[in-house]
Amino acid sequence: MLYKEHKLDVGAFIQESMRSMAINYISSLEIGFIKSLNGKINEARTKLIFRFLASNAIEPTTKKTYSTILKDLSSIKSFASEIIVPKTYIWPVDPDQYLQAPTSLISDAHKQKLEVYANGFTNDVPRSYNYSYDPTAEYL
Repeated sequence: MLYKEHKLDVGAFIQESMRSMAINYISSLEIGFIKSLNGKINEARTKLIFRFLASNAIEPTTKKTYSTILKDLSSIKSFASEIIVPKTYIWPVDPDQYLQAPTSLISDAHKQKLEVYANGFTNDVPRSYNYSYDPTAEYL
């Protein structure tokens, strides 16, 4: 909305920038923004990545929750080649913060030829934690 209010075209800026430098990855939380780049960039050189927020957060373009959007991986593949998800999408935790069995998200995404990256591990969060910023220790 900020860009529209100020009559700025981020897609045009990215296209112009790509003439003078390599942009390997573009990620966004908004489906509409990523879709607006399709056809404007060389997807063989620049990967489009859709980033998920918390499962109950609302994606601005579709007005759906991110957990609802995740249920249709084939539609995500139509506009992105990679996804970034919070670790709880892969390893959910119960209300007491104990790990539960892993989900099938990674294998389901790979079947759609989507690459998956997880975020939110202990060393991703800039605060003190009992695991000394070590995600292996966190899961052990």
